[in-house]
Amino acid sequence: MSGDLTEQAELASRIERALWRQGSVFRPPPEAILPGYMALSSDDWLVVSTQSCSVCAPDFDREPLVEVVAATALKIYNPGHKDAKGGNNRTFHLPVKGLPETEALACNIARRAFLPRRLLATIAPESTWVETEHLDAFKGWLANYYMRIALPGELVARLRGPGGICAIMTDVLKGTSNAAEVHGGQEFAHDTPLHQAVSSIHIRINTYEELPAEKSYAISLVVVCDTESAARAIDKALADSLLTTLFYNAVVLEELIVQAPDNVTLADLGGHSRFNEWDDLSSLSTRLQSMRGLDA
Repeated sequence: MSGDLTEQAELASRIERALWRQGSVFRPPPEAILPGYMALSSDDWLVVSTQSCSVCAPDFDREPLVEVVAATALKIYNPGHKDAKGGNNRTFHLPVKGLPETEALACNIARRAFLPRRLLATIAPESTWVETEHLDAFKGWLANYYMRIALPGELVARLRGPGGICAIMTDVLKGTSNAAEVHGGQEFAHDTPLHQAVSSIHIRINTYEELPAEKSYAISLVVVCDTESAARAIDKALADSLLTTLFYNAVVLEELIVQAPDNVTLADLGGHSRFNEWDDLSSLSTRLQSMRGLDA
């Protein structure tokens, strides 16, 4: 083994022994060079966002850098806050252990940078322990940011506006009708919203241009549900509220498919992209699993 490879193996071993992982929290040493927008206050930390396999990789030529996200300490963690549930693409509340007077960190995706990975071999993280469910949510938040679809602003305005498809479907999915049927009679509270049985929603549009008011967009949607019983119940709920007409705010709904994952075909998803407008209605870990599966 050459001297350089021996050095790299030793550096990787130090990083591994120090328990550096995705989600590790630290403050950089003085020699670390960060861009101006990453200037840290006394309440700020850095969170490793690079995947753990790359953080501990033995080859520093292939994996020379580690990505970090700036985060501000939160004394109180509220799991019901929209930033804890993924309702904000730019900020995510990550529960952590081991930091003084801190229950969570408010991670800001707009304040991220790369550091030499060798730097990790010279310091130790302040916190390395994040529960699996929260780490999966963190991964889902990162994946959602990088994989989100850029729709025309005019289309988004029409979908979100009063009487728009987003507004109608959100009302339906936040409702609780047929909740028992959704989960096939399994132990599931009757007041649980329907959206908890939705894995993901995918969209296909006729154009990505910004259209004038007198022209219409045409879209098709594929709603992927947890189970077949969920798909049947949600299909009925959406049909009752949505398909009384096919024209909403100059947006034509050409097709609506509601299926369980095993019944979704490549033909169903042809030309579709994951639609992030409803992502705050599903858990971040569910989004991550959906991205790994249907969007792979």
